[in-house]
Formats: sequence, structure tokens, C-alpha cells
Amino acid sequence: MTTTAAARPGISGASSARPDGTPARRSGYLYQLDFVRVITFLLVIFLHTLTNVNDQVNGSVTDAIALNLHFTRNAFFALTGLVLAYGALGDAKFSAWKFWRRRVPLVAIPFVVWAAAYWVFDMVTTGNAKRIPVSLTGLASNIAWGGVNGYQLYFIFVTIQIYLLFPAVLWIVRRTAGHHVRLLLVSAAAQLAMYVAITHWSPNSGFWGDYWWHAYATFLPYQFFVFLGAVTAMHRERVEAALLRHTPLIFAAAGITMVGEQLLYRLRLRGGAVPIDASSAFEPTSMLLYLVLIAAIYAVALRMARNRSRLPRLTAVASYGAKRSFGVFLAHVMVLSLLLLPKQGTQPWLTVHVPAPWSTILAYTVTVTVTVALVEVLSHAPMAHWWVGRKRPTKKRATEQPKAQTPTRETVSV
Repeated sequence: MTTTAAARPGISGASSARPDGTPARRSGYLYQLDFVRVITFLLVIFLHTLTNVNDQVNGSVTDAIALNLHFTRNAFFALTGLVLAYGALGDAKFSAWKFWRRRVPLVAIPFVVWAAAYWVFDMVTTGNAKRIPVSLTGLASNIAWGGVNGYQLYFIFVTIQIYLLFPAVLWIVRRTAGHHVRLLLVSAAAQLAMYVAITHWSPNSGFWGDYWWHAYATFLPYQFFVFLGAVTAMHRERVEAALLRHTPLIFAAAGITMVGEQLLYRLRLRGGAVPIDASSAFEPTSMLLYLVLIAAIYAVALRMARNRSRLPRLTAVASYGAKRSFGVFLAHVMVLSLLLLPKQGTQPWLTVHVPAPWSTILAYTVTVTVTVALVEVLSHAPMAHWWVGRKRPTKKRATEQPKAQTPTRETVSV
């Protein structure tokens, strides 16, 4: 859906407000979200490269770095909540059915396609290609539990759940207007309880022993950040003004929180925890770190958006990357896995012949470059929405002239 509205110069469009402070409508293209998407998915690829090129289980330095990057999954879920709620502002006749029909296929179909692709990849690379025709029940099970062959696909699986539950999320956020701080406090308490349960409860028998480990691929461990994004959309201008006004304080808080979390990580190591467990993405003490780092990334994106006229190339890169971020997220693990597939003994050939940290840098550069190229090809292929979640761009006729836009008005597509 496309709308135009008068825009406040600087960051994005302005919006009228109700007496309780919630905006009555959405307005303006949110350039800052392009920067948030690109920064975050580049960090996600780096995290996956770091933990696959180096020893993730016992590498204390590797996991110390990874500890500060786990916030990225929550940043994406907060961004999802913000974008969906922003698109629903002022829509008094919001229809869950229309929302599901429009949104769900764009994530569900690519999820199934890529889950199948990763499953076939694993079957082939483990020497089980001949078993593919008689192992389809295994594929169905993997898809049902979040596409476990592609370790990043749980994110898309959770996103599908967010889309299905968003009408309820929107209803709750609207019904609690004027009490959003209380809503977030309750949501945060539930989130923290979920972190404690995932981190410290490990049933090994019965129903919970079989299925509890799948909790990471459900809506529950991320619901706070979805509500945070939705509430932010309702109070966007006030939140963004606060982030811009207090950017130095946010950066200081981020630095202090990262140092504090590193100290706690070292204490967990001294207590006998192995590095991969000590740096768990669901460590309860990390929740504050995630919140502060998300605020810091958003503040950076706001300042970039405000100065986009001085950064035209960077803005163009952000726009290009944001449009392809979903496809890049889906495909990058396949590219990274292929890069690390050649082995010398039991180790990837790359890590044997290229010392750290250069092996990580090289693998990251190649993965990003090849993945972007692959997604560019897929985005122009037939049925592109099956692969990258976006319809392939239509070619403009040579006789068509671009429509001129009024400098003080901006277009937003949600």
C-alpha cells in the first residue's frame, strides 16, 4: 500500500497525535529502518561466519564476541513489530484476514522452499542423496519445527508466527493505550522468565524432554521485542526524539553494559560453564544488553537518516540492501556452508590454510559478496517471491517518464 503525506525535513514524515500521545496515522518513508536493516543483517552474517569459521563450543574469545552480537535477532523482531504496527496506524478497519492473506505467503513460501533446499543440501553433503525420495517425512518434520537444517531459518519460522499473532498484538497495544509502560513491564517480566527457563531448565525425558529444546523457534522468547516495536510505532516521534537527544548517553550505556556482560561471562566460565553455554543467546543477564544495543543501533540509523542528503551513496546502499535483506538472510548460510565444505582432514580447508582472524574476514567478505549477487539474480527470476519474498521488479517502458515528486512530500510503501 502506498500513501503520500507532508513530511518533516530530516528523518521521516510527521504524524498527527491523539490526546493520549499515540499517533492517529502513519506518514512518511522511514529511511532509518533501511539503515537498521542493513546494519543488523551485516552483523548477523558476521556472527554466523565467526562461529562457523572458529571454535564455537570451546572458543572463549569467539563466544565473547558472539555474546555482544546475539542482540541482532531481537533487533529484527523489534523491527518487525514496528513495521507492522506502523502500517496499521489509523486503520480503524484493520482486517486480520486481509493482513494474513497479504503478508503470510511472502514469508511462508520462501521458508518452505529454503527449508527444503537446506534439507536436500544436508542429505547430499552427508552422502544420503539416494535416500531423499524415501525420507520426505524427515523433511516434513524439519519444516514443522522451524527448518532445522538451515540454522537461521528459525527466524523466518518465528516471523510467520508473529504475522499470525499480529492481529492479537495490535489489539493488545491498542487496548492498553495510555498504559504502554505497564504493558512493556509485564511483557519484559514474561520474557525474562522464559530466558530463565530456557537457560536453566533442561528436561531429558517425556514430552518436555522431546520438545522443550524447540522453544527457541517459538514466539514466546521474543514477544517482548515484538511488543516493544509495536509500542514504538505508536509513539515513534517521541521515542526518536529521545534517542536523538540522548545519543551520547545511550552509547555510554551500551559500552558499560557490554563490559558488564563480559565480566559476567568470565564469571560463568570460572564457574565451569563451557564458552558456548556461557554466551547463550538466552542468558537472562543479556536482556538489558539487547535492549541498549537496539537503542544504540536505532540512534545511529536515525542520525544517518537525518543526514541522508549528505550521504547519498550510503543512503542508496542502505535502500538497496534493505530491499534484499530478507533474501540475503535466507541464502547466506548456504553460501557460507559451501565455502566451508572443502575439508582437509576434519577441518575446513579455508581455516587450515588461512590463519585467524584473516580466515573470518575472508569468509565474511566472500559470503556477503556472493550472497548479494545470488539474491540479485533470484530477485529477477520467475516466481522471485518464492525465493526472496519480493515480486521481481517490473521493467519500465522506454517511453515512460518518471513522475516528479514534490520535494516536501515523501512516499511510503508498507
